[in-house]
Amino acid sequence: MTPYFGCKHWISIAFVVSLVLMLVSTAAAAGEENGFDLDPARSPIHVNQDAALLQDPSGALDLEDVQSEGYARQFRLHGDVRAPGFSYTDAAVWVRLQPQPDAVVESPWVLEVGYPLLTQVTLYYPQIEGTYARRDLGSGIPFDEREIAHRNIAFNLPMDWDVGRPLFLRVRSDTALVFPLSLWESRDFLRYAQTDYAFLGVYYGIIALMALHAVLIWYHIRRREYLYYAAFIGIAGLFFFSVNGLAFQYLWPGAVHWSQVSVNVFLFAAICLGVLCVRRTLPVYRDAPWLDRAMSVIGFTTAILVAAAMLLPVSIMMRVAIPVVFLTALAVLLTTATMFRKGSRSARYQFLGWCIFGVGVALMAGRSMGWVGDAFVTLYGAQLGLGIKALLFLAGMADQMRIITHEKEQAERRSRRLELQRQKLAYVDTLNTMFAEVSVAETPEEVADKFLDQLSRLVPFDRARFFAEEAGALRAIARRGDLEGEPDAGVPGDVPLEAMAGEKVRIVGAAASGDLLSGYPLGAEVASVMVVPVRHRHTRFGAVVAERDEPATFGETERRLAEGFALQGSVALENSRMFQEVRMQAITDALTGLYNRRYLFKKGDAYFVEGGFLSLLIMDLDDFKGINDALGHVEGDRILRVVAGRCARVLRKGELACRYGGEEFAFLLPGADEQVASKVAERLRRVVCDHPVVLGDSEVHVTASFGVAFRTEGMESFRELFEHADRALRSSKEEGKNQVTSWSSRF
Repeated sequence: MTPYFGCKHWISIAFVVSLVLMLVSTAAAAGEENGFDLDPARSPIHVNQDAALLQDPSGALDLEDVQSEGYARQFRLHGDVRAPGFSYTDAAVWVRLQPQPDAVVESPWVLEVGYPLLTQVTLYYPQIEGTYARRDLGSGIPFDEREIAHRNIAFNLPMDWDVGRPLFLRVRSDTALVFPLSLWESRDFLRYAQTDYAFLGVYYGIIALMALHAVLIWYHIRRREYLYYAAFIGIAGLFFFSVNGLAFQYLWPGAVHWSQVSVNVFLFAAICLGVLCVRRTLPVYRDAPWLDRAMSVIGFTTAILVAAAMLLPVSIMMRVAIPVVFLTALAVLLTTATMFRKGSRSARYQFLGWCIFGVGVALMAGRSMGWVGDAFVTLYGAQLGLGIKALLFLAGMADQMRIITHEKEQAERRSRRLELQRQKLAYVDTLNTMFAEVSVAETPEEVADKFLDQLSRLVPFDRARFFAEEAGALRAIARRGDLEGEPDAGVPGDVPLEAMAGEKVRIVGAAASGDLLSGYPLGAEVASVMVVPVRHRHTRFGAVVAERDEPATFGETERRLAEGFALQGSVALENSRMFQEVRMQAITDALTGLYNRRYLFKKGDAYFVEGGFLSLLIMDLDDFKGINDALGHVEGDRILRVVAGRCARVLRKGELACRYGGEEFAFLLPGADEQVASKVAERLRRVVCDHPVVLGDSEVHVTASFGVAFRTEGMESFRELFEHADRALRSSKEEGKNQVTSWSSRF
């Protein structure tokens, strides 16, 4: 029986205390305004209990109305040290603050309204000449218009205001209508602000480090729970950052609408991520399917509410948030408690963390509703609860990981060697995949075309060129707009190369005096120009020049977008350049610079499939082994390079020179019949034998034998054509060397 009577006893005490508080509050409200003192020694002066309040349900009253005798008598003294609060209401509230009759202003004062989310707070303060001056602040007004750059709403009170008449405040809010009122001597307010911002800076720095820590853990162990939790901590931190007024001050000071809706957006997003974290970190689906379904419904609903918060009025979404937060808290606590009872070790950490966080949120909500007064625990309890909850989550996950590691330790030890082999194979497979992608990379011209196409979607322009750097100069390799089809051109106007291929994006409008782009030919058609350098590490590719017909249309946003896109585009260009280098190395003979045997057969097979005339010449330098034996292989290599260069210059565009091997060369002549091929072979022979190779002070005479073959009907492959040319070459060798032999004429 004792617990039962104990419960009744406490209920009776709570009822009596509530009744006494109501009587005291009513008596205070019925009292008269005694006014407040302006003694700097008492700063800060919390004037909540000195505030006289008048609700304006229609929001239509103005200062003249509330000063009239009829409305002046309707003001009621708040009489409570707690902040005046009216929950969620569409009404406006007028506040009258009357200094004491003998109050003297000896120094500047600051009136602080300690709730940053109030939509509009209008201050009317009396002036000596008898009128009232007006100032408007709040979350519904751009932050830059504030005279004091502070997260809370703060008004400077001039020293010459008429203290014999009252101050008036008109307060309206789309969120909870609560407004703690404090008067600060200006120097005290500055010291308070420094301490407040220092504490919040340390707190949000710790929150950011916790989120980063969770991301790093996810990066190393690839468990998505940590990534979800990092997102939850980050979004919850942004929610408190917005509630504290810091987001409005530092992140989006001019985005009035977003500063108001972002609170609800971050709130619902944090709820959605929090529910997801609980479902992912605890075996809810296995051990409590009905709870898992309930949590899924909450998560899905809050995800929809995130989008709704961006579209619907803030006041409506605030009213929706109250039951959603309550139901979510109930579901999360029930889920974590159930999992703890079913033996989940990490659930106990989560249950404790959510309890602490819930208490902090309840205290914050109580302050927002005006139910509890301002204190450190009510101001910062929710933020501290979030930090403690994050630590407990990490502790729970660490405990869970320790158990999992212990259970799998033996299996991991046995499979370590196999895993290492698997990782090696996976690494090789990754390299092969990357090589395959690089092997099909496009030319720089094609990459430049795509670069301009994609850039136009981010930064619209009327025309653009992609200038590639070649031998210290820039040449247009891709164009868009009405520039397509124009001949290759260099840099427009008198513009230095440094401006086109520097390190920063440059923008010029109608006037650009003193800038590197001052020589750009602006006129009636070109009014704005943006130059985007494209470089990868230390490799400079060139620049994109985008033009618009309207002046001053490229701004900071376009600059940032272009810089980020250029960074990605430079990687594509670097890949293309590297692919071309690798491709040329794969098909080029390193000694002579001619194509190699592999490329010869690849192109030969391709031409053979296409059909048409096709001839092949094979050249062998006569007695070259004797030259190597007499002069050495180094000089022999020099002779090969000279001969290869001479022969390559004889060929026409489209004809192919290859080094087949050793001192043997092959020449592929698409479109040439046997007669033309024989003439080309004779020209090549004369180029080789009629011009000795100069090696220092001596000359070396070199001769060459040629075999010529022409594609005929019935020939089935390029290899058959090659065999015919090779037999013709052997015939030239047998007949005395230094001559041209055609397959058809000899065989």
